[in-house]
Amino acid sequence: MGRKSRTLLPVHQDHLKVHSYNFNEVKKNLQENQENQKLYYDHGTRQLSELTAGQPVFVKNKQGTWYLARVVGKHNVNDYIIQNSEGKQFRRNRQWIRPRCNKTENDIHNAESVYQHVSNFEENFGNGNFVEREEIEEGPRRSLRVVKPPSRLCL
Repeated sequence: MGRKSRTLLPVHQDHLKVHSYNFNEVKKNLQENQENQKLYYDHGTRQLSELTAGQPVFVKNKQGTWYLARVVGKHNVNDYIIQNSEGKQFRRNRQWIRPRCNKTENDIHNAESVYQHVSNFEENFGNGNFVEREEIEEGPRRSLRVVKPPSRLCL
């Protein structure tokens, strides 16, 4: 029999018995529930890439502006020691650090070829050398505007 009931209402004897639980089963159910919670909590997240020492990065400060810095080393799993342009070192979480893109000559050459294509288009059609409406093939109309991605990002 468990603890003494303080009620005067009649209660069945089975309700007064002590229930024992299987500890291993309770622990297994708790672990499954925690894994399920983690699955839903981490649903929209992504793993951030590792940074190397000497890599140029952008760091967000307390005012919300991004400034250029360099990685000195790794402090923790998600923390890095960074050095700003004045030589001061700070510890920052990976969440507030974005790697800076280093454009290669091949990327620059590809961008120049796109701009040359655009300038050729402007030369041909910018001076009023338009094609008659009957000569254009019917199909989906698309914009001919070329979108230039920002040079500071790795796009």
